[in-house]
Amino acid sequence: MSVDDDIINQVVAEQLLTAQNWRMVKAHDGKTCVDMIEAAQVLPDLILLDVMMPGMSGYEVCTRLRKKYSSALLPIIMVSACCAEKDVVQAFRSGADDYVMKPYKRMELTERIKAQQMLRLEIKLDEARSQAQAAAEDVAVLRQQLQEAQLEAVAAGAERTMMRRMLEEMQSCNLL
Repeated sequence: MSVDDDIINQVVAEQLLTAQNWRMVKAHDGKTCVDMIEAAQVLPDLILLDVMMPGMSGYEVCTRLRKKYSSALLPIIMVSACCAEKDVVQAFRSGADDYVMKPYKRMELTERIKAQQMLRLEIKLDEARSQAQAAAEDVAVLRQQLQEAQLEAVAAGAERTMMRRMLEEMQSCNLL
């Protein structure tokens, strides 16, 4: 998703992304971006988010989105013509995963997007491994419980058989 109020920047981003066979969804302001994300059934793989926009700044958008979506779910790369250290720091404090200065250096931006996607995949892989480990531990516990239940059933069956034999012996001896 590209969020920028400047149409030229949107065209440049679109050309860059489509050249990599990536699809792009556009939002022309912060409010529209937040509304689109909150209404989405599937989150975009990444957001390129302009800093300076009318209404809601990129910093505000990022802060709002981070309250609901982690970097693993929704990576955000802030883009801006502002190159002062304070602007970059504010972007990261707002929850941005990366910061790129305009005008875009196409190869650099492409590699930064790929890096964010790799990080996202690694996080998902780690989560899947953790879930698989937890499931394996649950299966081990259930197997142990099943074995214990089977042993108890065998023991109970053996006890009933022994009781039945004793009862038969007592009946045959006319003790009952």
